Amino acid sequence: MSADVIRSHLRNGEWELARRAAAGALQDEGPDDPGVLHALLSRAWYRLGQPRKALEEAEQGAALSDHWEVSLALGEALVATGDPLPARAILQAALETAAERGKGDPTWRASADEEAPWRAADVQLRTALAEACRAAGTPEEGLAIAARAEALAEVRFGAHSLETAEALFAMGVCMHGVGQDTSALETLQRALQLRRADNPEHTDVAATLDALGVVQRARGKPFEAVELHREALELWSRRLGSRASPVGACRYSLAQALHNTGDFLAAREQMRLAYAITLRTLGEDHVDTWITRFELGRFEVDCGEMEIGFQAMEEARKVVRERLGAEHPFLRAMDRWL
Repeated sequence: MSADVIRSHLRNGEWELARRAAAGALQDEGPDDPGVLHALLSRAWYRLGQPRKALEEAEQGAALSDHWEVSLALGEALVATGDPLPARAILQAALETAAERGKGDPTWRASADEEAPWRAADVQLRTALAEACRAAGTPEEGLAIAARAEALAEVRFGAHSLETAEALFAMGVCMHGVGQDTSALETLQRALQLRRADNPEHTDVAATLDALGVVQRARGKPFEAVELHREALELWSRRLGSRASPVGACRYSLAQALHNTGDFLAAREQMRLAYAITLRTLGEDHVDTWITRFELGRFEVDCGEMEIGFQAMEEARKVVRERLGAEHPFLRAMDRWL
């Protein structure tokens, strides 16, 4: 099974087919770069909601190859497992290397051939780097990078391409991170339109719906947010199962939206489910697990479980501060509640 076939499965949202194909190619020991095959397997595991397995494969790939796809997979996996700072450094270094190599390639600037070396690298690395910056607490840096990725994607792949949709998604979540929620809404709606037109059952559609829900909640529209999160949750559960990591993250967002509607009991129940899934899929040490536990504690307080809730909030805040630093937006939000 060639690496190009595996890439096609990934592009089409056929995660399990991509996983099996990459695992089979590694066993066959064919002509493809084994480091890249590990990277493709990593990207399949990541999209199947198994970030720890994704990180394991990406690290194996990095030990074998310096190909840009290996750096991309490693960066994505590190963000997913709660380490955005090293992910940002790895992706930045890979982007600089790709640009340097591309200078010697005559197709770098001029060719319309989709197979031209480094053209995809430049866009995909920028998109992943933008999301790593957002996760690291510097969404303004991520927004500038995502905007450049989107401009390049339109020129190189077309305004209706999946590459453009991915860059628009990164722009949208970074816009939300810097408080530009009206622009974020418009940008994410463009991404959703492109993604739905390509494949309405793709999990990227669920990710975009979920992000739109977060933006609508920030805009003071929690009932609209609840509907968006429920639609995303249904799609993710259908594609990945009820216990996958993205399902836990979506339940977290749904809980926040329900809380903003005033339904504290339903919000607490969704946050309990989110915490259970996150703990199982990401592990106790993951920063998202502690953030979710903090929010569950906050909802427990709202439902009258004062001692349990405040104790959980204090413990979670301590860990998040150690992992993300005192200036991260998550920690500043926690401080407002304690």
